[in-house]
Amino acid sequence: MRTLIFFSNVTLGYGSPKYIYFMEKAYSLKIFKEIISYEPYEKQRPFFELSKNFKRSIIGQGLANLAGKLGLSKSYRFEQHIKKNIQSFLHSFVIIKSALLSYCGPLFIVTTFESPLFGLFSKNTIFLQNFSEIWEEIDNISTKPSRCSSFLLNRYYVNASYLVAPQEDRLAIAATRYVNSKGYLIHNVPRYTDFEKPVLTTDKKRILYQGRVSDDSLGSKILELAENLPEDVEFHLAGLVNKNYVEKVEDLREKGKLTYHGYLDWRSLDALRKTCNIGLVSWSDNTLNTKYCAPNKLYEYISSGMYVICFDNYSLKKLNQQFDFGFICGIPKELAEHVKEICFEKMLCKGEENYQLFKNELNYENQTKQLFLDIYPVS
Repeated sequence: MRTLIFFSNVTLGYGSPKYIYFMEKAYSLKIFKEIISYEPYEKQRPFFELSKNFKRSIIGQGLANLAGKLGLSKSYRFEQHIKKNIQSFLHSFVIIKSALLSYCGPLFIVTTFESPLFGLFSKNTIFLQNFSEIWEEIDNISTKPSRCSSFLLNRYYVNASYLVAPQEDRLAIAATRYVNSKGYLIHNVPRYTDFEKPVLTTDKKRILYQGRVSDDSLGSKILELAENLPEDVEFHLAGLVNKNYVEKVEDLREKGKLTYHGYLDWRSLDALRKTCNIGLVSWSDNTLNTKYCAPNKLYEYISSGMYVICFDNYSLKKLNQQFDFGFICGIPKELAEHVKEICFEKMLCKGEENYQLFKNELNYENQTKQLFLDIYPVS
């Protein structure tokens, strides 16, 4: 049996539950000898226990603890330059160590990012690439990689066996480089077993926006919507707020126009969703990464039986044409007017339809059925 090693570019337990689902499902099928995850330490995402079914290694956590003891954690130079470089080195070291192990025994590698170092693994290694982001845009890659890096990346692209993307345009982009991989469109959906049928706990319209308030997420439109809602509609905000929006969020909070819950782990976020009945999704079309968005929040709202409202976006409009989950509009005042005018019973009816959509189609068990059938014989 192979050992499953999961390389993540984020600390698990916050915005990427699908990665946890994958390891839990793999464990339940008993198709791997051992399951190990390597994740980076992130200050804004404190580690908490997720499962005892796989080993977790948080890269850089010891360094962060030492920095705290030495009083260096408040130093910008240390945080942005020294610690960042050391953590990057440690991450590379773990990948290289795993590559060496691939020549001693069979491995199954699942990764959420690309690295030339994956080209060092033995050809017997099976790779599953999660093409969850368009990394060139996120990392602002503007220079050509070295000849060695290009060689290793191309070797990896050719050898990767499985390719998973959460949105059809992203899958099409990824397929042009992972030419020998079998591709799967798997929406960023929750597990059916994690969600009970929602029970209405309020007779008020309560909007939730879960996610970062930033330029990419149309932060100014999000806050303008909150500002223009009638007094009998509550607006709840949970997530990180970029510096240029902090003052406005605080101003609206003081005026009673929104409730800010901070940055929540997935369990706390789930509890908050159960108290709301309208979910807001907001992404710009400014980059390919946002234009071809596949937001976890959309599917979590649907699974929670919520009515969904969105600002104009290419991918969200395509998804709404396919699944008919709610209402899309580009202008905050018009969206606020829609929320005001929509009949409460009609809104709840659409929420129930969304829950049935989740139950019958948009759940992790259904979406990954073929993937696990294909993985099972080779594990």
